[in-house]
Amino acid sequence: MLLIGRLEERRELQRYSESHEPEFIGVWGVSVNTCSWRGKASGSGAQIDLVLDRRDGVVNLCEAKWVGSGEQYRIEKDYLQDLLRKREVFAQETGTSKALHITMITPGGVAHNSCWHSIAAEITAEDLFS
Repeated sequence: MLLIGRLEERRELQRYSESHEPEFIGVWGVSVNTCSWRGKASGSGAQIDLVLDRRDGVVNLCEAKWVGSGEQYRIEKDYLQDLLRKREVFAQETGTSKALHITMITPGGVAHNSCWHSIAAEITAEDLFS
């Protein structure tokens, strides 16, 4: 039951972020197209929860992660490598020349550990609901 509750909360967070993306990315006045994305290459396993294709030359590749209330999400080395791989697969398959920014959507933010440096932006529940 706890797993189902967390999955539902994650989906709700993702749905909310999809409908409010210009507000929480700070791109008021910039046209934004949104979608999710899955790599076409066989076995790439690349999937991105939310893509914000902005008219200002930036694409935010958003990953939504759930952790307990008040906790920060910790990006470990293996997960960081996976994020960087997804960004590369996205760039290759889409052929975009736009800047690709990895963006984390988490209730309590991202822990600023040694793997945090590659994250361009983080969006918290406070950002979404305040």
